Amino acid sequence: MFIAVQQLISENTLKERAPAGQVYDDPWEVARELAGCLRQQYRAWLEKEYPEAMIEVDKVMEGNGPCTTQVKVVVYSFGRNNSELKELIEPALNRIHAAFDLAEIDRRRLHTSRPG
Repeated sequence: MFIAVQQLISENTLKERAPAGQVYDDPWEVARELAGCLRQQYRAWLEKEYPEAMIEVDKVMEGNGPCTTQVKVVVYSFGRNNSELKELIEPALNRIHAAFDLAEIDRRRLHTSRPG
């Protein structure tokens, strides 16, 4: 079995998710750090649940789109696309993403916004 995971982390979304009255000093770097943390969490969960599978989670990317996409999962087993397993895995990985506390990861990168 082969499991591939992809997710876009958006700089614009990070700007919007900063706490009220604050901004990130480098949202793009925050996006990279968040992608790295998600990559580790996805791999840990997948290795626990599917220890025999080949797992590809390096396709967690940083992007500059208007929003962060949902997690996309592709599962191949016995040479075919396995939609049934995909339907089990995608919601689990989306819950990992939803539980992330962005402010905790990058509190040191937050500073008070100045009126423009």
